[in-house]
Order: sequence, then structure tokens, then C-alpha cells
Amino acid sequence: MQNWAVIEISSVTEGSEPIQLLHCAYRASQSGLVALVLNGVEPRAADRILDPVVADMPLTIPGVEYVSIDDDARVRDAVLSAGIVFVMTRRFRSAVLGLGVDRERIWPVRSILTRLGQEPRSRSVQWHLGNRLGLHRHLQIRHVGPLPEAERA
Repeated sequence: MQNWAVIEISSVTEGSEPIQLLHCAYRASQSGLVALVLNGVEPRAADRILDPVVADMPLTIPGVEYVSIDDDARVRDAVLSAGIVFVMTRRFRSAVLGLGVDRERIWPVRSILTRLGQEPRSRSVQWHLGNRLGLHRHLQIRHVGPLPEAERA
């Protein structure tokens, strides 16, 4: 199955960033299937965080799928079929680059929080991912201006 995006969810961060990432990921899954690469995060913990978000979303969206970072075959399939990959750790970034993924498709996870935001009433624009991989979906995002080149993964 083709993924719209892959997002690494790691327990290696402080604060509520993994919670925000999970919320953003599920909301983004309205545009297509999102593979969540769980790095030190148990699926049950992710389920508990997502339960309130899932309850507020339509049942017809593609949703998310969990992929353990240790499952090399599933990680490879998810990454190679995704239009964009959000990385949190050097380990995952190295693995993605090792699979030959174009650097233009790799972004740090902090950019998804910046681009997708948390406010549902924020001014939004259409973020078009392009049709290089046949992805013709648009995602509503909060407009924050261009991401500086230094912020790229």
C-alpha cells in the first residue's frame, strides 16, 4: 500500500512532542495513509494518545499504521512508498538515506509541528506534495512562511 507520509515517533524527546506528533499525524492522515515508525514507543501507548483524536475524526479517512523501527522490511516498504518522510533521530535518518530516498523528501519532525500546527481555526493554505509519485492530495496547513534551507533534514 502506498503511504502518503512516514513519521518517526521516538521516545527520545522531552516534553509533549511525541503526543503532538501523534495528534498531527492522525489529522494529516485525512490526506492519505500515514505510517508511524515507532522508535521506543509501544503501540498501546500510541493508541491511548490517539483515542481522543480518533473519536473526533471521520471513520472514512485512511488513518495511520504502526511500524516498528526494528522491522526492516516494513520500514523499507513504508519509506519507499511515501511521498515525504519526517525523521526524528539520526538512526532513522541514516536508514532512510541508506535506502536511497531523495533528500528533498526527508524533513525533520519539528517541521511537521511547525507546518501542521495545532490550532484548528488557524489560517491555512494548501500544501501540495506534487505528483512525482502520483500523489495528488492536498493537506490543510497553517501558513508560517517558507522553511529555511538550514531547517531541512
